[in-house]
Amino acid sequence: MKITCPNCKRRVKLRRGEKKQCQCKTWLDYRSFFRKRTPYDVYLLDANIMIYAHEHNGKRGDLCKKVLTVKTPSIRVGTTSEIIKEIGSSISNQLPKTMIIYKTGKILQKLTKRKAIGFKQPSKVDLSLLQTALEHPEIHGIITYDRDFNRIAASGLIEKHSSRKFPIMTASTFIKKFNRFID
Repeated sequence: MKITCPNCKRRVKLRRGEKKQCQCKTWLDYRSFFRKRTPYDVYLLDANIMIYAHEHNGKRGDLCKKVLTVKTPSIRVGTTSEIIKEIGSSISNQLPKTMIIYKTGKILQKLTKRKAIGFKQPSKVDLSLLQTALEHPEIHGIITYDRDFNRIAASGLIEKHSSRKFPIMTASTFIKKFNRFID
């Protein structure tokens, strides 16, 4: 979509999720033109992250607890209402109030026809994460320990739709990558 640079009034082509520098050296961000301004990036959490944090499973549980409490000026964590339903009220009542909960719209047909490498049909909860990532440009990745989910989402659907890298990582990878922001 073409937008007008607020500084020099040139027309610049800008894709969803993209940041581009105009010829006048002004940085243009898709979010500031087409969506509500969100100064932070959101990483979606799968149900297994919250379950591990609740069950205190050694080092993995500690890492998941640390991920649940992330709230910095540049990074936040969130999940979908379908995942909250799946994990149950005993775990969802213990979640921090800083977590962003997204309501997922109708799941697109191109997502429901997705299959993993082993021809496994993804669950409705996994599809809700992908649908939410497609709907909201502030979402920059998914944190999960589900290997099947990684195969389903690794097909590049989100990257093709939004023209940006979309990592799917574990809690330990997330902590290693963003440790300087979290501490």
